[in-house]
Amino acid sequence: MIKKLNSQVKMLQQRGPWKYTHFLMLKLAKSLKIGLNFPYITPKNIDIVYVVHQKDSGALNRSINSLNLIKNIKINNIFIISNNVAHIRTLIKDHRVIFIDEIDVVDFSIDHYPYPLESALPNRSGWLFQQFLKLGWSIQSESENYIVIDADTYFIKPISFFDHRDRFIFFGVEEWWPPYFAAFNLLFNERPPALWSRVAHMMIFNKKNVLRMFAELESIHQVPWHEAIAKTRSLSSHACFSEYETYANWMLLRNPKQCSVRPSYNTNANNPKLNNNCKNFNSISSHSYL
Repeated sequence: MIKKLNSQVKMLQQRGPWKYTHFLMLKLAKSLKIGLNFPYITPKNIDIVYVVHQKDSGALNRSINSLNLIKNIKINNIFIISNNVAHIRTLIKDHRVIFIDEIDVVDFSIDHYPYPLESALPNRSGWLFQQFLKLGWSIQSESENYIVIDADTYFIKPISFFDHRDRFIFFGVEEWWPPYFAAFNLLFNERPPALWSRVAHMMIFNKKNVLRMFAELESIHQVPWHEAIAKTRSLSSHACFSEYETYANWMLLRNPKQCSVRPSYNTNANNPKLNNNCKNFNSISSHSYL
């Protein structure tokens, strides 16, 4: 499987003209501010989910305080999933928050799928595990839809995850990481349809659709969904799989009429243009690695 994955990565890395054409299309759309504003529709009840590592716990309050900028939803609950609930509980005072220990989300631990690398980078099992938590929440979610937001990301302008036709919005970004697309091909035996990456630091998940995706993975690979995903990890790549990239591409492939694609107007907190151009962004991410 890893040999096939590596060949897929090499093929995707060589698709230069195709990749850059769509990159330029995205840049043009953003320069024209296409999709920056959102219409009002009847609000939907929804849950917010954060999977929080201790390194990002300090940024979490800012993100929670900005949730009122998400249009067209009524928040049922805010779930914070962590392996250090006691520490984070002392930082967060919002009455809507429910703390969940990560061991209660999926039936395996962070060490179940080791992800050591051939390079000097640390073991990446925790990085992979947090993606299992975001997807695995669908198994116990009582809400039809839930929005996952990276803990280091907060909103500065109104945003929505539903368009005027009540479709799910998936945000496109300039990032292009071939292993993510290669993993999708390996998992579903089909090419990913997305023209832009969907790793936008936030995503709306539909419980029924995630469970259907799990069922398809298990039917193809004859193992639990998380084991099928774990097989894509390569010791030569520090990032082998993306929950955002995989789910969005699966939705575009299996349920295209439920999907709407817009550019992501997110930037990082170190962007020198940020102070003068806040109106050009919906959200900001304070990545710890920056």
